[in-house]
Amino acid sequence: CGPIMLVDPKTRRIVASHADAKGALRALDGVFVGDLPADANAANTAVEWSGTRWTQMLWPLPEDAGKRGTLITHEMFHRLQPGLPIATAKGGDNPHLDTLEGRYTLQLEWRALARALQASDRDEKRAALVDALAFRAERYRRFPVAPADEAALETNEGLAEYTGVMLGNTTPQARLQAALRDLRSHVDDPSFVRSFAYATGPAYGMLLDEFAPGWRK
Repeated sequence: CGPIMLVDPKTRRIVASHADAKGALRALDGVFVGDLPADANAANTAVEWSGTRWTQMLWPLPEDAGKRGTLITHEMFHRLQPGLPIATAKGGDNPHLDTLEGRYTLQLEWRALARALQASDRDEKRAALVDALAFRAERYRRFPVAPADEAALETNEGLAEYTGVMLGNTTPQARLQAALRDLRSHVDDPSFVRSFAYATGPAYGMLLDEFAPGWRK
């Protein structure tokens, strides 16, 4: 796999899987260790540091295996994302999701997506998915900039989280639970402008897998 850097945000100590290009890290017991400079960002992200592009994650990682696998794979996708033939959409600020109508229609969409994911009957699943798309269409009608803004973040974070859910969990049931957890975990966020795509990405990706196989190509 590609270079992974684990950073303790309190001490800024690094444990890495690879040596860096500029030699800032030293080998120790099969890994590479050092300190992240004060002016370097520490976050769950993809980052260029010391001549190497890293998957950077904060230590400690989640204890839950599903959450840990999803996080690791999500961030590994971000490291590779710039080199993939996926169009980069412009926008992504999503200020409309801080309005009453934006928040309301988004949460209705999330509820419909959760119902679609859990439905055992294909017709019931399709009906719930149509509801989700209807709530999205109403949001787009109210906010003309919403399609471009939302697509930009869903292309970035939504695809990464879908990849994390699909590859970071080992069974279909674990993937389903991870997607449902994403739909639930952001409901109380004070703002949805940056977090919404973590919920919609896995849900729509898994539904596309069922209704439009091959969509990723």
